[in-house]
Amino acid sequence: MGNLIFSTKSIYYHILALVIFLLLLATPVFFYLRPSEAELLAKTPWCVDAIIYKKKLIGPKTLHAVFMVYSNGTRPCYENAAFQKNGELSLPGIDSRAIAGSWMIDKDGRIQINVDTLGKIFKGTYSFYLNDNTLVLRSAQTEIYAHNDKVMPPNLF
Repeated sequence: MGNLIFSTKSIYYHILALVIFLLLLATPVFFYLRPSEAELLAKTPWCVDAIIYKKKLIGPKTLHAVFMVYSNGTRPCYENAAFQKNGELSLPGIDSRAIAGSWMIDKDGRIQINVDTLGKIFKGTYSFYLNDNTLVLRSAQTEIYAHNDKVMPPNLF
């Protein structure tokens, strides 16, 4: 009877040791394989829901030549922000065509945006919140709210 208890305890200790070993092995692999913030930004177009400048909702209002409407009454998202892996950037316009520019994540983990037009609104340093479905960019005067173009938009207001 005593040997049976000892062997059961021994099995539990071996299982515990195996679990700890697997966790120690898996943790660095998880962090190594996890996509960077830059990769998450660039993996999909972001459908821009709101652009707020000096606490006023100003957009997005990109001028388009043609709008499509699906048979169920919905339409695709035309107000996209696209962060390319090579640092190129496309943002929705404000009563204008889409804005071209560049972006990078600085050493402090903030996004630096430079644009060719509407610089007073878009150019600057942004803190950001990012997950698979939501992107929020905040600079001193501008906030940009977006969702992954593959999911339904959140209720912002």
